[in-house]
Amino acid sequence: MWVMRRQRPANLPAARFAIDTDRGLLELARQEPSPNCDERPQGIEPDLIVVHGISLPPGEFGGPWIDQLFTNTLPPDVHPYFSEVSNLRVSSHLLIRRSGEIVQYVPFQLRAWHAGRLVVGRA
Repeated sequence: MWVMRRQRPANLPAARFAIDTDRGLLELARQEPSPNCDERPQGIEPDLIVVHGISLPPGEFGGPWIDQLFTNTLPPDVHPYFSEVSNLRVSSHLLIRRSGEIVQYVPFQLRAWHAGRLVVGRA
């Protein structure tokens, strides 16, 4: 078990981030398993953390849409944008919602499927 403490404002209680290293799960995260993942190639170790923002539909926050996108259950007829992205097979290891809730879609030992080509070193 690996544990870390995060920096926090003095008025907030301490949060402990414990990772079950056997299962690759962050214990305080809500688990929402995504089928959009696979084994990492032999000999490849993670050496990068990707942090990016997402809203579904664009510019709207909250709701179940990210969970549904990452679990292949996004209804294409609910919003015009959803018809463009509902067929994507994408995921993320973690999502930190604006409320502070953490959702885990893919165990850390597996590879999550990123949407599109990643370019490192550009803002």
